[in-house]
Amino acid sequence: MKLNYILLTIAMQPLFVGALHAELFPLKEESDHVRTEKQKSLINPHFEQATIQYSQAELVKAAAAIRASAAQITRNTASHDAAGKALVSKSVKALNKLAVDVEAGALEEATELDAAFAVISNNMARYQHDVAKKALSRKDNKTAGAAFARTADYIENRARWSINDLDDDDKLTVKSLREMSDSLTHATETAVEGAGAVLEKGFALITDTDRVIKE
Repeated sequence: MKLNYILLTIAMQPLFVGALHAELFPLKEESDHVRTEKQKSLINPHFEQATIQYSQAELVKAAAAIRASAAQITRNTASHDAAGKALVSKSVKALNKLAVDVEAGALEEATELDAAFAVISNNMARYQHDVAKKALSRKDNKTAGAAFARTADYIENRARWSINDLDDDDKLTVKSLREMSDSLTHATETAVEGAGAVLEKGFALITDTDRVIKE
């Protein structure tokens, strides 16, 4: 009898320790779209890699990173309408041409990379906006929510590569896109109030083409 008690006590010890640890050190809950500044800027990490390799005169490696970014865009887009396919195709072709120019040493200055990456980021923001808009129209909140978040990511990424940074109003728009993304992702109702208005504020930022290219 005493032996059984000892064995039971030993068996229960990990459960007790685990419960005590959980009470003392509860898991930190985070929003689905919490990102560090580094993560925000690296939605397409190949852009960052390409600029680093280019600055080190590693032209072949820089070109490879640019081609990898084109492949990533292709993998992450699955639009079946003509407009979406055209936008993706245009971006991928531009990146592949840029890779050829980089490899050949044809760029006059490194800022040409930044300008190209700003344009591509803006194209992808437009693509994700269109995905979100179509998803809202068919009441597909899960797809819309993901596209809202990606639209915000690409708007921020555009600012990363452009001299025209986001002002306070722009940052509020990006914040609203992410908040609406969460609302849509966790929605219990078919329609989410205000989603269309938030998305169109994002669209206004995307179509402000004066903000895209470095001055």
